Parts: sequence; structure tokens; C-alpha cells
Amino acid sequence: MSSALQSNFANTVFVAADHAGFVMKENIKTKLIEHGLHVVDLGAHTLDPLDDYTDAVRPVGDQLIADPAARAVVFCGSGQGEGIVLNRRRGVRAAVFYGPRAAIQPIELEHTSPSVDGYDPVRLARMHNDANALCIGARFTTEEEAYHAALLFVGTPFSGTERHVRRIHNIDE
Repeated sequence: MSSALQSNFANTVFVAADHAGFVMKENIKTKLIEHGLHVVDLGAHTLDPLDDYTDAVRPVGDQLIADPAARAVVFCGSGQGEGIVLNRRRGVRAAVFYGPRAAIQPIELEHTSPSVDGYDPVRLARMHNDANALCIGARFTTEEEAYHAALLFVGTPFSGTERHVRRIHNIDE
């Protein structure tokens, strides 16, 4: 990881999971801490096959609203339901990751930039949308892919360009 990327890491990273993402969360959490990040585990703290993802992610939304500089990485079966719950909260912008996939068209309209790697959706969620939560579909993503995506997500800055700021403001209206 480049030093420029490391200097952009979020101060706090909240992690959470339901039963489908519990094991992945525990393993990735350890790696993020070993990487030197301040990680706050919002649960689940035990594996419960009957838990509800809604209960797992509501505290994440609360914490992101209270700490706008923080990021969250949520591990669940598909990530879709978690993204829906989080995106209902004003000020929370969640993106879903299913594993690397290369773009099939140029990424920027202003340029003809090709896909850098299969993690462009994660990078662009931060750069263009200032996403503050990443929902990882644990049933679709390897642990190595999830760890790479989590590091990239918490270390990529928002571009701050006028058009992206305007769009984010429009989301919250």
C-alpha cells in the first residue's frame, strides 16, 4: 500500500456482521488492527445463526452519523439488505462489494481511463460518492478480496470535486 494512501486512512473503522459474515468480520478485523487501524467492533460478538442483519447494522448508521470522519465495513451474506438499511439514514452512504470485477467501459467520462483493477467500484464509491460504509457480501467474496477492498475503502479519500459534492448534497435533501 502506498504511503499516500496510508496517510488518508480514516481515524476510526467500525465493523459489524450478521451470522453470514461473522467469521469473515472476525478475521478481517484482526488484520485491520494489525495494519494499525483503530477498529471498533459493533457486533455481532458471537455467532448466532438466528440473528437479523437489521440489528447488526443499525448501530453502524448511528456511529457514522455521530462521527462523519469514520468509515464502516459490514460483513453479511449478500450485503444488499445491509446497504438498504444503512442508506435509509441521512448522511450514510453505503456501497456493496461482491468481489473484484473490471470495468468494461471507460471509468471517467472526461477521460478514457481503463479499469485500474477489479476494485474500481470500491475506489469510486469513496472518490465520487464519499461512501462511508462498505457492505461486503461474504458469500460472494474471498477473505483476501474482502481485506483488500476494506483497506482500499478506508484509505481512499473523497475527491471533493464540485459535481460530486453537489450530488451528495442532493442525496441528503
